[in-house]
Amino acid sequence: MCMGHGDTDNTGWRFNLPMVALYLFLLLGLLGSLGANGSEARIMEKMIALEETLQELMAKIEDIDRRVTALERGLSARREAPRVVKPRKGTAKKGKKLIDIGQGFYVINLDYKGIVENTIFTGELENSGARDYQFVLIEVEAYDEKGRVLGGNVLNITGMPMGTTKPFKITIYGVNARDVVGYDVRFVKGF
Repeated sequence: MCMGHGDTDNTGWRFNLPMVALYLFLLLGLLGSLGANGSEARIMEKMIALEETLQELMAKIEDIDRRVTALERGLSARREAPRVVKPRKGTAKKGKKLIDIGQGFYVINLDYKGIVENTIFTGELENSGARDYQFVLIEVEAYDEKGRVLGGNVLNITGMPMGTTKPFKITIYGVNARDVVGYDVRFVKGF
């Protein structure tokens, strides 16, 4: 486990726990030579126990990450293409397309563009269902040419009574728009 210097994949800062323990050991040895009491051994035991615990936690996190990645790959192979329906009379202006995302909700004029290394999806959400919603959660996922999930994000939209339409913007961070070949938009939940 590394910490304290920039890592090679630019995901954040990492510390080398054995090196931290070594520095603490040397510091405690220096303090001992300056007349510190005999508590260095107890501190070192606690540091070693802490390092072992952190290593176990990192192994568990890495295992969970591998399992989530495997699940995402399995799900991306079974994803359907976005459902595009013809605009209903009075629902959208001529030439605008609707995507049925479920529960009576439609996304109108979904578009995306790249900003630096992010992809921003914009559009309008329409509640054509038979009930009012105070809270609606939608999800957008982007796929590459092989159908693999590049990334996704969810958006909370508040105040969606029957018949309303609201604009939205959702950013998928770390996904370059040049790599996006397909996408999926779906209703997650609402009340």
